Amino acid sequence: FFFQAEDGIRDAQESRGLGDVYKRQVHGDTNLSEQAIPFVAGAVSKIVCGILYYPFSTVRTRFQQNQYGEYSPQKVVIKGQGVSHIIELQESKYQTVQQVIKQTWRNEGRRGFFKGLFPNLIRTVPSSGIFFFFYEMFKKMYGRVMESYY
Repeated sequence: FFFQAEDGIRDAQESRGLGDVYKRQVHGDTNLSEQAIPFVAGAVSKIVCGILYYPFSTVRTRFQQNQYGEYSPQKVVIKGQGVSHIIELQESKYQTVQQVIKQTWRNEGRRGFFKGLFPNLIRTVPSSGIFFFFYEMFKKMYGRVMESYY
């Protein structure tokens, strides 16, 4: 790995750019067809980013949903224009993001932060691969069209 990084730095310094490094590394180390490379790159990047980001997403979702704690209603009377309404309020389960993190860790452990990761990856990985596949395909097509005009 160290030597690959060193080659990348050397290639960038020699003004061949990182595109040449990418082409050499990908085409030299694998038997994937040129059309499959963007699909695989998009899918793998989505897996890596999904795994790294998912705990933050779980905390954000739990805080936004702010599931209710034990049922302990508080009655509030709202008066206005001769009509009064009685509303029952429940206390939120989480008051701060830190509470979400602490309670998830205490009650569910490390696995609690990754609940639902696999279904999420099943849904998002193929779409990311397809997106990058078509992006690269149209980029090449557009480049050929523009070359023919000039």
